[in-house]
Order: sequence, then structure tokens, then C-alpha cells
Amino acid sequence: MVQCLRMANVPIRPIREYILLLTQGGKTILKRSFMVQEYIDDLHNQMTNLQSALALTEKKLEFYDKLLQTPTAQDLAYLEEWDLFKSKGERNGYSPNYWNYQRNWKSICRKICKHGEQLNPCIKK
Repeated sequence: MVQCLRMANVPIRPIREYILLLTQGGKTILKRSFMVQEYIDDLHNQMTNLQSALALTEKKLEFYDKLLQTPTAQDLAYLEEWDLFKSKGERNGYSPNYWNYQRNWKSICRKICKHGEQLNPCIKK
């Protein structure tokens, strides 16, 4: 079980707590059961997030492949490219939640485009 917890990126402190409970025997089975259920729930959430990230990344690669066939693609600014990518996704039936992974980057890039500065100075503002 400890190896499974490590593979699931559970921090050392909760693993130590689990081991301590394990050494205390049967009186801690309920507590350990709750801990394991929490780990399972967390793994399901991680898997859902990874599947969403993978789907978005695959769509982005597909978008780039199509964009590379367009002669004017090199002239696109980031926000123009983002709007084009987003509009194609919305036409294909993706929900607004599909775009949450890039929301923060869009905000940062707006600052970069607005100020004409590098990434680090923009983030500090």
C-alpha cells in the first residue's frame, strides 16, 4: 500500500501517519479506510484533470498542424491565435470549462502584449 501511495504522489507525512496507524492494529482500520478512500477520490480527480489536459493539448496540436498550413499564421499575435483556437473549439461543442487550463496564461499574455515587456516584469505588476 505504501508503494501505491508514493506512486500517487501522496506526501511523506500522510504516509507516515498511515504507517503509524497500521502499526496500531485493528483499532485503526476505520481511520485507515477513510484515508484510503480520500486517496482514491484524489486519484480520480487527478485522472479527470489529466484527461482534460491531454484532450486540450491534443486539440492544440491539431490546431497548430492546421495553422502551419496557413501562409499568414506567422503574422498572428498570441491573442488572435487564442481567439481563433477558442472559436474553433466552441464550434466543435466544447464547453467554456474546457478552456480553464489556459485562462491564467491568457491574462498574463494580455499584460505582456499591453506592456510590451518580458514575462517576469509583467507578472510582478
